[in-house]
Amino acid sequence: MTKAEPIAVTQRIAFGDCDIVGIVYTGRLLNYGVEAIDEFYKQVVGRGWFEFCTDHKLATPFVNVTVDFRKPATPRDKLICHVAPTRLGRTSIVFSVVGRQNDAICFEGSYTCVFTSMDTLEKQAPPDWLAKAIAPWVD
Repeated sequence: MTKAEPIAVTQRIAFGDCDIVGIVYTGRLLNYGVEAIDEFYKQVVGRGWFEFCTDHKLATPFVNVTVDFRKPATPRDKLICHVAPTRLGRTSIVFSVVGRQNDAICFEGSYTCVFTSMDTLEKQAPPDWLAKAIAPWVD
């Protein structure tokens, strides 16, 4: 079986997201990655983090994030984040997020989340409906 292609999420960079020299604040780039993951869930699973928490009592806090910065991003062009899960473990999921402007890589990140119960805060396996939706990227 061929793995599914990453989902492309287009994000507009606002002037207020930038420092005095016009490049995106480091923390904002991390947030663009988080927003891209939420959009991935909405497009692929049919629900995002809000629905996970409110409708399913499922939390997915980040336990590790690593990002390599390659080229400054600016508000001149849209940022395209290519996001895909790379691993689905017993209680965790790892996403790759690559942010590009004009085909140049601005950042590459690995975002690891753990599945937990909202009620007990204990780790748990991902629900079947989520694991089945993610399978084309990680199997």
